[in-house]
Amino acid sequence: MCTGDLNCAHQEIDIYDTKGKEKVPGYTPEERHNFSILLNEHKFVDTFRKLRPTEVKYTFWSARAKLRPENKGWRLDYFLIN
Repeated sequence: MCTGDLNCAHQEIDIYDTKGKEKVPGYTPEERHNFSILLNEHKFVDTFRKLRPTEVKYTFWSARAKLRPENKGWRLDYFLIN
């Protein structure tokens, strides 16, 4: 089991807007690829995405940009099981 703030929005659905974010820490292709490796090689399952494959929910919003009222966030916290 692995849980916590993994600081990576794994899939496009896990971030409010992917445009221009490929170089932003937490959404780079390398980070997303390594997250996939973590899931696949260790046979981890993202429990939220397994139960709710199309639901848009976030766990982080920029306080500085005040994005929470607009629900422009990222899903960075995960509960993974194997």
